Amino acid sequence: MRKLLTLVVAIVVIVSLAIVGCAKPAPVAPTPVTPTPVAPVEKLPEIAIRMNGLWPPGTIWDEVAVNGPAHWIEKAVPRAKVTTYPGNALCTYPDSYMAVQEGICDFSLVYGPMTPGAFPLHEIVEQPGLFPTIPISDVVLKELYKKYPCFLDEISPQVKLMASGVLLPSDIHSTIPIRSLDDIQGKILGTTDKRAAEAMKLLGASATLMNAADLYTPLERNVVDGVVTAWGVVEIWRLYEQVHYHTEVGVSRGAVYAFFNRSTWDKFTPEEQDKLEWILGNRMQYATNVAATSSMIRVQDEFILPEQGHELIELSKEDKATMSERFSPMWDEWAEQVEAIGYPGKDILRDAVRLIAGYSSS
Repeated sequence: MRKLLTLVVAIVVIVSLAIVGCAKPAPVAPTPVTPTPVAPVEKLPEIAIRMNGLWPPGTIWDEVAVNGPAHWIEKAVPRAKVTTYPGNALCTYPDSYMAVQEGICDFSLVYGPMTPGAFPLHEIVEQPGLFPTIPISDVVLKELYKKYPCFLDEISPQVKLMASGVLLPSDIHSTIPIRSLDDIQGKILGTTDKRAAEAMKLLGASATLMNAADLYTPLERNVVDGVVTAWGVVEIWRLYEQVHYHTEVGVSRGAVYAFFNRSTWDKFTPEEQDKLEWILGNRMQYATNVAATSSMIRVQDEFILPEQGHELIELSKEDKATMSERFSPMWDEWAEQVEAIGYPGKDILRDAVRLIAGYSSS
């Protein structure tokens, strides 16, 4: 009996120990974790950008090529705040390249023909009768960039080139009819670029270089018989009020460039710079092309009308052939000039002619 009782007690003890061993342990209070302090994200400062607009408010060029890029810059980089200064408020047309280099403005378009000598290689597009339509000219210029990096080497290190584009050629807009090359003999013409002036001298005219904004008064006072410039200038500066004859000679295209001041450009982060290069690189050329073409269409549709005494004049095939013969030596002269300052001008000219012919036939 005593052995049985001992056995029962032993079994009870063993079962109790097993129950105690399987019991859930009492919860242990967690050790407090001190969060690692996170440094506050520093807000980047606002970047104020003064944009040199060049053209009067309300013109197609001001709307498309000034207000458009200003919006794109702010869209790409919200901390950038662009203030535009249209109509030569910051500087004149010829001084625009100097202004963006020296930081008088932070972003500006620069018209090559009004900055003679600044871009000697790019002046190939100004050679009379060489470059054809805007689309072909733009493609050929880009191909030349690829093969000849020296095109970009001539850009000042004080600026950042964002885009470039080739514009419409210059025609003769006169107060008297010029229907043939003979009619050009002895005429006094104002022009906005030196290549057009040289071309007109080869045709027997006397040409004077002027700022685009200064063409109206000499016409109004009969100081000049006409001007040699692109249709956009006729529309922007209302030259159609003074000239009624428009002779299509198609000389001297010009390239336009979009520049950031280098110090201003360096204020953007690498990511912001990538965005700006993408949006301006893709849209600026389109904007300048649209502005140039739309300006021409507008002035011809609204202001250059027969019932208002205007006349569009096309030269004969013989006169056009004569112009080509007289102008082509200017191409070789340009090549020699850039060879003299260390650039492969002859090779560039040869490739430009080949590319133009190829793209023109495709």
